[in-house]
Amino acid sequence: MRAVLISCLALILGACGSNPSREGDSRKPANINAELGLSYMQNGNYDLALVKLKKALEENPDLPQAHHYLAELYRRTGNDEGALEAYHDAIRLAPKDPVVHGNYAIYRCDRGDYEIAEEAFEETIDLYRDRRRFGVHEQAAACAIKAKNDALAERHLRSALEGNPKSAFALFQMARLMYRETHYLQARAFMQRLDATHQGSVETLELGRDIEQALGDAEGVESYRRKLTALGAKADQKGSN
Repeated sequence: MRAVLISCLALILGACGSNPSREGDSRKPANINAELGLSYMQNGNYDLALVKLKKALEENPDLPQAHHYLAELYRRTGNDEGALEAYHDAIRLAPKDPVVHGNYAIYRCDRGDYEIAEEAFEETIDLYRDRRRFGVHEQAAACAIKAKNDALAERHLRSALEGNPKSAFALFQMARLMYRETHYLQARAFMQRLDATHQGSVETLELGRDIEQALGDAEGVESYRRKLTALGAKADQKGSN
């Protein structure tokens, strides 16, 4: 689940560097330094990133993306107090920017502040007017799963599937939730949808096997057992080459 959140964060952060806040701002010194700071941060050069971002804020203390990038830099380097302050500044200066709200939601979830994270995810969903909101539902579901809030996770997963019916993440998590709640036929239905469009992994195939076992379908159990055996053999062959 941690990997899901990190990958989502990387995607959101990558997008935020591509759209300056106003036409013509991109070549101003503060903006240039902010984008350099982002680039250095993404390349792992945190010290130089900090220098550039602080320089950007000296040149323009009200530059939202500089506060946003600084928040992410502090998050990566373990400065929670600095990250929280920088995120608040970024949201204050860019209250309608869904990217800022989305990263703030993931940051809060990462800290275990689940109620605040959910509020921020909902704000992000409201701000997006296109299909990207369905991806945010997946992120919010991942956070709800981490918080062990199955009802909230299910709500977000169903919303995600409305926009992307073939989402491997949403289908697998729904199958797992239904299995855990002993709704085995519903779990099977979600697993069948997943099997129809995605190559199985050990985790998904094991869940499929367990669902068929719970339903008492010996043939279904054997089908998943064969798939697991084939997958293991394929992995062994790849490892020997």
